[in-house]
Amino acid sequence: TSLESLLPEHAVAEFPAWETLPHERLSPSSDTVGRRLGVLRRLAHPSADDPAAGPVRVLVAPIRAVLQPVVRGLGDLEPVAVQAGDELPMDELVRRLAGAAYTRTDLVDKRGQFAVRGGIVDVFPPTEEHPVRLEFWGDTVEEIRWFKVADQRSLEVASHGLWAPPCR
Repeated sequence: TSLESLLPEHAVAEFPAWETLPHERLSPSSDTVGRRLGVLRRLAHPSADDPAAGPVRVLVAPIRAVLQPVVRGLGDLEPVAVQAGDELPMDELVRRLAGAAYTRTDLVDKRGQFAVRGGIVDVFPPTEEHPVRLEFWGDTVEEIRWFKVADQRSLEVASHGLWAPPCR
């Protein structure tokens, strides 16, 4: 939005509307669910440590999003948050991602998915432009980097780590 050019980075949050109507027998996409839950989490529990999960100064929402009911307590759902250097068994991370409704796949190519290969876990949070790759050494998260979906090649270090709100 235009507001993003006038305010500090991450000060503006967009609260999207559901792309499905309540009477339709379709589930909303994990993109939309995750983005909505991410915004609700930031509103209920802003993080002073991570600007991307910090306080929201301006909330942009289409009228459909404002009119759609929101269940109390959704902002209290904890995202899966991991920083480089954290001690966390890989199977615990996998359990937490599955508990947050991420789908396990062989290759991550859509938001709401994760993949495990050797000492690497790839995760595509619905709130991010690119997925992240967590590299483990034993139970220690050695490095967290962005990567491209098209060729699966690593990009720069994701300095804020992994912040993955639930997808369902």
